[in-house]
Amino acid sequence: MGQQEEELVQLFIEESREYLHQVEQLLLDLEEEDSPTGTEEINELFRAIHTIKGGAGFFSMEKVHALAHTMENILGDLREHKYALTESLISALLAGTDTLGSLLESPEDAGDISIEELVNTLMTLQNESLSQETSSTPHTEQVLQLKTAQGVVLFEIPAKKIMTAQKEEPCLYFFYYDLALENSEEKEKQWRENIASLVTILSSCCSTETTPDQGTREFFVGATVLEPNLFAEALSLPQTQVETITTHRFAALSEIPHDYMLEYSTEAPKTKPVKKKTHKGKSTPQGNNAPRPKGRAEDTSIRIHLSTIDTLLNLTAELVLTRNELLSTVEKEQHSPITHTASRLNTITSELQDTVLKTRLQPLGVVFDKFKRIVRDLSKKVGKEVSLRIDGAEVELDRTIIETIGDPLTHLVRNALDHGIESPDIRQQQGKPREGTLHISATRETDLIRLSIRDDGAGMDPVKIATAAVEKGVATREECDRMSEEELRFLIFRPGFSTAAEITDISGRGVGMDVVYRTITSVGGKLSLESSPNAGTTVTIKLPLLLSIMPCLTVKTQGEIFAIPQKNILTIMRIPPAERAQKIYTIGDGAVVSWEDTLIPLARLSDILGIPPAEIRTAPGEVLTDRRQRIADRRSEDLTEHRDAKPIREMRTQGKERRRAPASFLHIVIVQTETSLYGLVVDSLGDSEEIVVKPLGYHIKQAPYYSGATLLGNGETALILNIDSIQRSPHISNEQNSIQQISRPRDEESLPKDTHAILTVSHEGDATNYAVPMDLIQRIHPVKRSDIESLGSRRVISYEGKTVPLITPDMVLDTPPLPESSRYHILLFEMTGLRVGLMVSEIHDIEYVRGEIDAHAYVQKGIMGTLSIQGKTTAIIDLYQMVKYGCPDLIRDESLPRTTEKHTVLIAEDSAFFRAQLESIAEELNYDKIVVEDGQRAIEILRENDAIDLILTDIEMPRVDGLQLAKEARKLPSYKNTPIIACTTLSAPSDQRSGIEAGITEYLIKIDKSQIIETCQKYLP
Repeated sequence: MGQQEEELVQLFIEESREYLHQVEQLLLDLEEEDSPTGTEEINELFRAIHTIKGGAGFFSMEKVHALAHTMENILGDLREHKYALTESLISALLAGTDTLGSLLESPEDAGDISIEELVNTLMTLQNESLSQETSSTPHTEQVLQLKTAQGVVLFEIPAKKIMTAQKEEPCLYFFYYDLALENSEEKEKQWRENIASLVTILSSCCSTETTPDQGTREFFVGATVLEPNLFAEALSLPQTQVETITTHRFAALSEIPHDYMLEYSTEAPKTKPVKKKTHKGKSTPQGNNAPRPKGRAEDTSIRIHLSTIDTLLNLTAELVLTRNELLSTVEKEQHSPITHTASRLNTITSELQDTVLKTRLQPLGVVFDKFKRIVRDLSKKVGKEVSLRIDGAEVELDRTIIETIGDPLTHLVRNALDHGIESPDIRQQQGKPREGTLHISATRETDLIRLSIRDDGAGMDPVKIATAAVEKGVATREECDRMSEEELRFLIFRPGFSTAAEITDISGRGVGMDVVYRTITSVGGKLSLESSPNAGTTVTIKLPLLLSIMPCLTVKTQGEIFAIPQKNILTIMRIPPAERAQKIYTIGDGAVVSWEDTLIPLARLSDILGIPPAEIRTAPGEVLTDRRQRIADRRSEDLTEHRDAKPIREMRTQGKERRRAPASFLHIVIVQTETSLYGLVVDSLGDSEEIVVKPLGYHIKQAPYYSGATLLGNGETALILNIDSIQRSPHISNEQNSIQQISRPRDEESLPKDTHAILTVSHEGDATNYAVPMDLIQRIHPVKRSDIESLGSRRVISYEGKTVPLITPDMVLDTPPLPESSRYHILLFEMTGLRVGLMVSEIHDIEYVRGEIDAHAYVQKGIMGTLSIQGKTTAIIDLYQMVKYGCPDLIRDESLPRTTEKHTVLIAEDSAFFRAQLESIAEELNYDKIVVEDGQRAIEILRENDAIDLILTDIEMPRVDGLQLAKEARKLPSYKNTPIIACTTLSAPSDQRSGIEAGITEYLIKIDKSQIIETCQKYLP
């Protein structure tokens, strides 16, 4: 085979693929639409298969020719109305389309593909259809037909329909309209609106040939009340293009071009028995009134090999780099003679770049069209009824991205059908329609494309996902317990995850969704999940419009240049040295920055990438080693031992403030991924520019934190950062866990037994150091001043749909009122079943300290005692007293004694501070009390006295602990059912289990006075 013949064969194969795609879509349209005849669609199907058959015969592709010939025979019968199109015929023709595609995909392997069984199936269906049509007695009726000279029917109208229309609009006309190429869309739209207002269209179609001016001609039959002389004038048509239909038979009309004939015929009704299918796609609406013009697209387009487009794009990319370098050089020469030329070159290059990039764009319909077939076949296979809706098939996207995301999107669609949408019976039991809905849509948002796959199925159950993840070894139980519902749903993208009860050819093997996630992110995409039980699931994918060129911000760390994609950048912060301590909080070994009332994890880019940090400190730009351990630290004032101390001291003696130099500012780039925000600390910021993305070399391709490389305008190279991968680095993920610790106390099992978890806070205008027990805080909620409302004299906020009353330290403590500020921090806690908020100016850190709380050093209402934290005496705020004395009406009646009957309580507590706390609770509840300092003495009291109504005990005590005390008490007949309440700092789940096993009734946090009071009231009202 010569080169020219090979090129012809390749051209035939490419054209045949387009024809097969058209055939598949037409068959699906015929199956799902209630078209009266489908004549136009059948004609298009026949022509497409006929063309493939002819080309296959010319190139001696025998199997292609034989199969196409069999399919052509069936389509010929359908075109001549020998029998009706049925669902089984459509399925067989679709199977034939698939086989033709396989034969054309690799002609050299055609000998390995068998067509005999399929050909026999097609011929059997053809013979059965013919025999059924022959044996039946068809009901005949008159129809008005428009035919070609060869007898091909273009459209037909039942006589009954005509007579019905003429009852109100007696004048019946045949007319046609030329759709010329030069006609504007607006002009055509106006003409169609004019038709709709004047005439009721009974049928229409396009001619099968073009007009002399390469346009198309559209034929109509309609009824109206207008007389003939007025009708043509009203439509602005020549009288020769309008014919009045008054007789039952027409000869060939000279005014109809190419010998078309309009005549009445007595034949069987040409309706289709194919039911409307539930797997409905609406991406490209079709119908008898939506003609398909022929021959116009080919006249305005040519075929270009993809390699040629890629070469053109690469050359344009190199031109862009050269342009950037030239502009950089010209900027340095303010009066360069080539400034004007460079500006003109910049404009031309930008226009050329935009034009060439458009050649890479393809409509998403290339991917979306195949989902009609997938939904049709798979819904039948799994026994479900599914309606498919497609929007945005015309949205264009980079060809490389379309090729990459085809398989992931297919997997998401299959997953929605198999796992998401329920069976018809189950949906009916739940009050849903038997037919489920799958909606696939695409929209463009500036330089991004948003894809959405939404179903109205069962949704995702986070508990079920967590259970399956633990069973499959995808995650540990401890990990799942720390995750939010959104994080639990994202477990489906981990390798090996599956919730399928059994393995099938559709799902259950635990592969696929992890590949979906990796593939989407590999092309710069972001993926998110939204799901509600019994309401369905929505998978949203955001993709860049183009891969080859990307706007980025350049940053520098330790002399190395990196590029951050602008689509990931939320904002940039420049913090002066004097404000670091106020804006950056230290939590554990990490740091967070406050931005718009949100705490954002913070890390040095140099730490993440393993580059030693440095800081440019002086105006000349000397680089000195950064000796600070924490991001929030300012430089030490003690410079006497530092090798760089001399020049810095000289700056001070000269009255220069080096910290005011721009280089001394802390530069933070706040970036966003689909699930979180975090900040990157860099040494300096560069320019924003459009960069040409180059693939990574093999030696750094496996590096997780880079997505590509580029050559900047100044000739330097830069690595492009992968923001999603950096989010998973230990430096960022650890910071995120630290933030979660603020709202969720640290696991007590890892702490020493006498450790207090304390959150340190400050009150502006008060030098006293304050802290709040973390065990009592449910959440820290930053608010703006505008979020705080007033109800009478009380301040409140709205939180999770409920009104939360606020108290301030000055309402009880001897401290100034809170100063006016743009933001505050609300410490949310629960008091007697009511959520309350304590307002503070700033939060600092979570400290885990050991030692006894001193109740005597600082005695004041609202303060339970003091602790030494970081060498400073810190007052521990008593939240119960803050509410009791600041807002006494919030203390519910249930917390107060209801009767005068005296109850006796035994208190066993070795700590003087907590012993005093429990004694005050007993007094407040009007209980008689017996107080001891250890478990051994408590056991002795119980053996001597059988009239104790309740036992309050610590766990960790000398001689005998609280667990042994409970065990011994349960051995005594008088105390088998006596309530034993443990008040302790040991609140880990394992500690609670041990207490319950020992016979303890309730397990409480000892500093939660409100909860202890409520529990005592429950047992001794």
